[in-house]
Amino acid sequence: MRRTRGFTLVEVMLVVAIIGLLAALTYPSLMRARANAYAGAAVGSLRTAVNACETYRATHRVYPAGFAALTAQPHPYLIESFDTTATGRPYEGHQFFYVLGDGVQARPDMYYIYAVPAIPGVTGTRVFYVDETGVVRVGTFPCALTRAYMSGLPPIQ
Repeated sequence: MRRTRGFTLVEVMLVVAIIGLLAALTYPSLMRARANAYAGAAVGSLRTAVNACETYRATHRVYPAGFAALTAQPHPYLIESFDTTATGRPYEGHQFFYVLGDGVQARPDMYYIYAVPAIPGVTGTRVFYVDETGVVRVGTFPCALTRAYMSGLPPIQ
């Protein structure tokens, strides 16, 4: 009786089943890590936007009317892809929105920026908010996207 070298069908199926089980166990952790990376990038982007707004204000004596003023050439304060309202594409897993004033009245001495997940549940579950104070705040999405509500959210440590 001649024995051939190689693996049996049962052995191959067992290896495939083990690999599938390991993949199923690691997928939730991978998605959680990815959402946390998107959240960290969003917070960093909000801090960059605050610096850009303050630099703009130091130059022009008022806050910018919107992201378009911050990304305008020849001396942009932010990169163009940050203006998600103009490009229609998310930036680092979030959509960013700029509101001049308090959301009710356009006032040149105040603004707020908030970031919501581009795909809720996939790119994140939290909304991030910052205003002219520079304090980044976090809340669970969906929530009221108003200055009155978001200014009461807990700050990020």
